[in-house]
Amino acid sequence: MKLKGKTAIVTGSTSGIGRTIAEVLAGHGANVIVCGRNLARGEKVAERITAGGGKAMAFKLDISVPSEVDALVQRTIEAFGAIDILVNNAAYLPGTSMKPFHEEDPAEWDNHINITLKGTLYMCRAVIPHMIGRRGGRIINITTVAAKVGQPTGPFLYPGCKAAVAAVSRCLAGELGRYGITVNCVAPGPVKTENLLGQPKEFLDKIAKPIPLKRMGEPEEIAHLVAFLASDEAAFITGQHISADGGLSPF
Repeated sequence: MKLKGKTAIVTGSTSGIGRTIAEVLAGHGANVIVCGRNLARGEKVAERITAGGGKAMAFKLDISVPSEVDALVQRTIEAFGAIDILVNNAAYLPGTSMKPFHEEDPAEWDNHINITLKGTLYMCRAVIPHMIGRRGGRIINITTVAAKVGQPTGPFLYPGCKAAVAAVSRCLAGELGRYGITVNCVAPGPVKTENLLGQPKEFLDKIAKPIPLKRMGEPEEIAHLVAFLASDEAAFITGQHISADGGLSPF
């Protein structure tokens, strides 16, 4: 998989899966825009990429603010001349809530909808005209296995919004295919990010138990799948919701 000369925006790439995606894409030769709410962390990621011989720039971004999204897209085009790949990884997930649905704070629903769902839509809307003009591009939206199979505890709007992202992605794939633009989703299962590993061992054991491979995933295992979907080798794959969950979801 060669991405040399391609430019990728990876949202939510200051930590976790997004950071690893940014690093892997850069390792395959892509110019990477690292972005998220924490600029200091983003700059460290970009510095690590450039120290390894890659090309990266870091920007502060709140994807729930359309003006910030539009500004980021414009700055990316000014810096690298084009946008070839968009990875929508950013989402709102404030820890692990075990509250029943009827006890959840509706204010939290707004955060999920504004960031996880609408933020992803803002990013897609901002890059699509540019990709149409170039007659090509790759949009890869990170969802979750819970968007396919549900989850027994909250926060319930997280998988709900991710499921909506998957449905919109399928529609966009049909709309944009004529322009050579592919749109796919990657649905990770439990992955060893710093946020998840900070949870109690009992919780980690519980979520790993039903996985047929009997372990959680590594961030790199998600990132390499994303890199494949971003590559020319995946040019005939679009409209798909691909699980990377150790066999947790059904076929």
